[in-house]
Amino acid sequence: MDSVKEIFELLKPIIDIALILGAFFVKVPQVIAIWRSKSVKGLEEKSLYLDVVCCFVHVMYCYLSDNISFGEYGDTAAVTIWNIIIVQMFFLYEDKLPGSKDRNKPLMVYSMFALILTLIFAIYYVDKTQLYLLQLSQTPLLLATRGMQIFKNIKEKSTGSSSFITNFLIFGGTSYRLLQQITKVTIDKPLVLNNSIGAITSGIQVLLIIILKPKAKVTEKEL
Repeated sequence: MDSVKEIFELLKPIIDIALILGAFFVKVPQVIAIWRSKSVKGLEEKSLYLDVVCCFVHVMYCYLSDNISFGEYGDTAAVTIWNIIIVQMFFLYEDKLPGSKDRNKPLMVYSMFALILTLIFAIYYVDKTQLYLLQLSQTPLLLATRGMQIFKNIKEKSTGSSSFITNFLIFGGTSYRLLQQITKVTIDKPLVLNNSIGAITSGIQVLLIIILKPKAKVTEKEL
């Protein structure tokens, strides 16, 4: 076990850098899939918003903590930017979905993001000892955002514009972060819990994309 930890510690800086660099491209397949189809079908709207909030909470928790280096959360910071871009793309293409488009929605959503960031800083400066509550508050949000997306895909029997590559890379990255946390001397239990939820739900999403992938139509010429 000690030898495994030693090898892990040696490889950790390289993997951290690779994850951060990779995070700048991890959502590119998802963005391309939306852009090509000009559709956000299969994407759960509320899940997209909560995904941004979860990333906000995670990044700020790690940033404000004294024992977590940037290499351990830099990838999430990059993913946060991509998640905001995807939310903006949802606003752009949602008019193709059933129902009327609310023109005030973008302003309301971005105001909510700003308010949450303000509250996070307020908690930190009022009582730093309660910082762990930030990570615990992410747990129900994470369950909600991933749960809604999974439920929507199962209900519609389709994953729509969801990208296999993006979800697979997120699954791999989250699994690594989980391994990184449990091999530490001092285990951050809330962080381990949320990484576990993230890894499991990302794995389920990958499986759904494989299972619910539409079959190619057989043309008359092929027959």
